[in-house]
Amino acid sequence: MADKDATWHDTSDKGEFAQLDQASLLRLAVLTRDNPKASSVLLALLANVGDEYALVVSHATLAKLCKCSISTVKRAIADLVAEHWIEAVIIGSGRATSLAYIINSRVDWTDKREKVEYVQFNARVLISGEDNPNLKNDPLSQIMHLEFGETVFPACTIAQ
Repeated sequence: MADKDATWHDTSDKGEFAQLDQASLLRLAVLTRDNPKASSVLLALLANVGDEYALVVSHATLAKLCKCSISTVKRAIADLVAEHWIEAVIIGSGRATSLAYIINSRVDWTDKREKVEYVQFNARVLISGEDNPNLKNDPLSQIMHLEFGETVFPACTIAQ
């Protein structure tokens, strides 16, 4: 195997894996032959999506992962959407500055999609530390974290 590329999310120690059915695997082979950049972007998404089947990631971060330009990533995403490999969901309103990429439509739609005003789903978020220097600042203030089954009791003061 070639040297491990440090930019890829390594999940080997976590037991995570991606599984494709035979038909999808054959479609991926055709995609790889016909559009290698789109295949590379799809594989980068698959490698980082986790169990959520949705990933929030910038074009710049995907470009770094795939070692290509942002414009190449945008073309690849458009091709993947057109070929129904992924859905690109706009987060917020106005210009599409943030997108979630849904690999496998396991989103909980409770009504016809045309009638849905809000949709809730889990997504993994992948950001680049290089693009976010503020992540290297002082750590955040700690807040209490409760484990399942734990209870908070309010503090009581006794008047004198």
